[in-house]
Amino acid sequence: MNLPEIQKTVSSRNKTRKVFLFVYLAAAEGYAGASYGIGYLVPIIKKHSYDVFVIAITKDISSEEFRKKVESFNPSIVGFSCTSPQFLYLKKYSDAIKSNEDILQICGGSLPTLDSQTVLTQTAVKGVAIGEGEQSVDRLLDNIENSKSIFDTAGFYWNIDGKIKTNQIPHFIEDLSQLEFPDTSVYEDWMVCNCNNELEMELSRGGPYEC
Repeated sequence: MNLPEIQKTVSSRNKTRKVFLFVYLAAAEGYAGASYGIGYLVPIIKKHSYDVFVIAITKDISSEEFRKKVESFNPSIVGFSCTSPQFLYLKKYSDAIKSNEDILQICGGSLPTLDSQTVLTQTAVKGVAIGEGEQSVDRLLDNIENSKSIFDTAGFYWNIDGKIKTNQIPHFIEDLSQLEFPDTSVYEDWMVCNCNNELEMELSRGGPYEC
């Protein structure tokens, strides 16, 4: 099934139950806490009437086990969050659900932002969000709902039958007060609550350096 056909399938399935499943690839990071990058996207996705879930991969599992986990949620969209050390996991797990042609696979994070070509040509992911994802994901879901082409979504690059389609990248969000607080309710409690009687806080958005 090519990408335009996948969009038709996603639009059709969204007329019933709409499920957006995040895959948080934490195994290569040595970190199993909640991802606030995903947390910021959850309120936006819920606004489009999706049920949102997260699979946190904190250790390597078999492709078959991963496929069964994903299919148990019956999602129409699977969104991976990926950094460079996690690329091999992204490739393994995206390939594991490649045969399920009802699922639109997308990816965000530092790796697709810095090396979209590798993600789009060496994995089963069809679309990557470049840079900040809030505006881009909002536009993507809006296009799906209104049966508009997802391939013109600002902030996304696509692999369409082996050819890479790029789109304009939105400016950074300057007024952060327009964003809702990250929704961590989609995570298991142990990923949100530190069991060492410590309170973890993020006091900035993104890294503190100009890299």
